[in-house]
Amino acid sequence: MTWESLFGQITGVRNKKRNLDNAKWVELEEDTWFDGIEYAKGSFYKIWETEDFGWVYFRRDSKTPKGETPGKFWHRF
Repeated sequence: MTWESLFGQITGVRNKKRNLDNAKWVELEEDTWFDGIEYAKGSFYKIWETEDFGWVYFRRDSKTPKGETPGKFWHRF
């Protein structure tokens, strides 16, 4: 997963419509590496933007493909 795959092309302009209040849960369709951690297919995450960063939050019940709990749920771009 990359910035462009999550947030779209980098334009230098914040997408004010994409914020925590209207972020929707998205389900992973396949096992995915993100920020050095592998999340299992079926894990749910939200994405949104703040003034300076993009954020990705995986739900606390997310697992690795081996069934373990990941060491990190919040990711900042």
